[in-house]
Amino acid sequence: MPDYFYGCLEYLVGNYEVEVHVVKFSSDINTRFELESKDGIHLYDYEEVVKEGVRPFIDKIDPHVIYTAGWSNKKYRKAVKGFKDKIPVILGMDNLWRGTIRQYVGILLSRVYLKSTYSHVWVPGPDQYAFALWLGYKAREIIMGLYVANERRFRPAGDESKVQLEIKKNLIFLGRYVDYKRPLMLVQAFLQLKQNDRLNGWSLSFYGDGPLRQELIARTEEHSEIAIHGFRSPKNLKQVFEEAGAFCLPSKNEHWGVVVHEATMCGLPVILSDTCGAASKLLIHGYNGFGFKTDSHSDLTMALDQIFHLPAEELRRMSRNSRKMSGSLTQERWAAALMSVL
Repeated sequence: MPDYFYGCLEYLVGNYEVEVHVVKFSSDINTRFELESKDGIHLYDYEEVVKEGVRPFIDKIDPHVIYTAGWSNKKYRKAVKGFKDKIPVILGMDNLWRGTIRQYVGILLSRVYLKSTYSHVWVPGPDQYAFALWLGYKAREIIMGLYVANERRFRPAGDESKVQLEIKKNLIFLGRYVDYKRPLMLVQAFLQLKQNDRLNGWSLSFYGDGPLRQELIARTEEHSEIAIHGFRSPKNLKQVFEEAGAFCLPSKNEHWGVVVHEATMCGLPVILSDTCGAASKLLIHGYNGFGFKTDSHSDLTMALDQIFHLPAEELRRMSRNSRKMSGSLTQERWAAALMSVL
């Protein structure tokens, strides 16, 4: 379970009279941090629950609402079958609607078992909303705003309109070092600008971990303008954002990207691929950053060049606009959306 979801649960139990029971997997090796049970939030290990049986576990709790993160787990699907006629059963879904042949075929196969199992679908943004409609759900059965960053960690206190970004010419990438997030393509585009003497004093910093770590180090070890850092726990991420002047997520088929919400809360202009789901809510091209065509090296290079040569006041304007954009997603709305099904 990610820290941002835990933060939403903390807001929920702090503002509503509810008890939350969460079955979660162990932490991923590339995103290692531990969360603990606390008043109103009870965490259970997935393997232990499976030994007991997921359905008996649910029956013992006797819930008023069930939320399932995705449809891929067969044990979960089987266990929640039949509850839909008694209580709301919510499916969390972040798949982007792209209108592919595979998706059309999937619609025909999934409408029957999804509609018969889940009463509602909870999605992060408009592309996922469109997919839920195609799956046969009506507008009143679709909840928006599934993914919200941990506001307690990232949103500044006081009047956000008066917060001024100190201009720091450091572009950051924060995420797993895996191929679909395209960290190597970002390095390539950055080095092309260096070769053309277009960096204008900017540096590039990576934060994360994953299978591409050693290759990133090998490709950048002769370039002092690029730094490869390790994983940072959620409680230390705000400091990372405060040392940056802009944020880039060049992923291919990024279903959402909560890190984009974190970056915009911290007032960073953003550079995002056009298949990054969070761009639909958190980026307006030219307003608080730049979008580029997925997997287009030339487009990404152009977007970097634009950011690197913006005047300081324009960067500050984009910073303020990013904070405004981040306000469209809040824990208050997240909790209200969940409680609305009751």
